[in-house]
Amino acid sequence: MIGECLQARGAEITEWDLVEMPLSIADPEFDGIPQHNPDANVRELARVANESDAFVLGSPVYHNSYTGVLKNALDCLGDDQFAGKPVGLVAHKGIQPLDHLRIVVRSIGAYAITRQVVTQKNDFVKTENGFQLHSETLTHRINVFCDELLDWVKRFRE
Repeated sequence: MIGECLQARGAEITEWDLVEMPLSIADPEFDGIPQHNPDANVRELARVANESDAFVLGSPVYHNSYTGVLKNALDCLGDDQFAGKPVGLVAHKGIQPLDHLRIVVRSIGAYAITRQVVTQKNDFVKTENGFQLHSETLTHRINVFCDELLDWVKRFRE
């Protein structure tokens, strides 16, 4: 839904699914230089991140925080991929991951936008094609979130 919202506003998006495109465990030898990592997926993620003007990081709640695979992805990249870029934060089943991610985003020199999106199971209905968002309130929040993220991108370009 967020990707479609951003595209409807003219943004070009790249979605990275950490299940479909897994990364090797972060290696301290390549800290800050992911483009030299032997893992082709890490190098490709670093290339995509370098070319990106903004990020949307999303995670379900796992033990009151974000997932280990997201932490590993952030650890595989360096500050250079995020420095000075806006980041939108999204979570499913609770707000705790977003509190933790705001600290991490700040530590890598990026800027977490003020709007965030938190979904719950009852925000969706199951259809034959998977799950579909049915909450008008959440749809409105996603639209405001996308507008704010793209506004930050525009401001940072100027």
